[in-house]
Amino acid sequence: MKFVTTPLIYLFSIAFIVLSGFNYAYATTEAEVLKINYPHYDAKVPVSFFSDNAMVMFYGPEDGITLNMVIQPEAERNLEQYTAFSKEQIKGLPDFKVENEGFETFNGVKFASAINNFKRNGMNLKSKGVWTIFNKKAYVMTFTAPGESFEKYMKTADAIFASLKLAPLSIDMPADFIPANSLIMGFGESTPEEFRINFNIIVKPEAGKTLEEFTDFSKKEAVKIPGFNIVKEGYETYGGVKFFSVVHKFSQNGVSLKARSIWTIANKKVYIITYTATEGSFEKYAADIESLCKTFSVK
Repeated sequence: MKFVTTPLIYLFSIAFIVLSGFNYAYATTEAEVLKINYPHYDAKVPVSFFSDNAMVMFYGPEDGITLNMVIQPEAERNLEQYTAFSKEQIKGLPDFKVENEGFETFNGVKFASAINNFKRNGMNLKSKGVWTIFNKKAYVMTFTAPGESFEKYMKTADAIFASLKLAPLSIDMPADFIPANSLIMGFGESTPEEFRINFNIIVKPEAGKTLEEFTDFSKKEAVKIPGFNIVKEGYETYGGVKFFSVVHKFSQNGVSLKARSIWTIANKKVYIITYTATEGSFEKYAADIESLCKTFSVK
């Protein structure tokens, strides 16, 4: 995913993403939060945000490099049975080849693993997936990269796999997987309008503006978004840090959407959290996002 350079895009138009359902991914309610440890911040996402078909996507240091984590109910199968079942599901997929498979141990936990080669939109890609079964849940992590970049970041991906802790649930992102403009996205349920409720956390360099200057510039740019209308705005303090907060409405493909963004500037970077849902679904997860904001910690 490429980033554009205007703050408008970082603050608002990332909310325009609409995704169809991921048929294989479900959320866990075993833990209270998913703790994400980044070099620039710590984030604690309430797992109640994640409904059916949930996924967290971490975007890596180059185009096409990602690491995603899904958690799905698995009450019937052990690790070996789940692995055999999964292999049956991928049989016959075009341009898909398993290069290597087996079992590995990360952080004292046994995982099945597979390295695969495949094509997507004409691009040659390579992935490593690892998965385990714990407390009637399947935890699946997948690192994907263009074929020529796979080995460059393989050790980093293994370090991320090894960082996963299942109880309480947490994952670490090392500095060499984080681009200057970093992005993670968490996906919740799909609405009847087929919009995927989501949140994202963005960190990017910002050495030239104060919080007030950045806010003024971004608000002026935001009027270019179709149907953009500010519902509520003002300053909030989270963890002793001053943030600007804005709730706004806009439209996309005839669907009325509502979003909340907060941002602050520290260490010559801007930190942005955005939550987006349809108007009718916005309040359902507003408390989860408020919890994420309250526990967000800038390093």
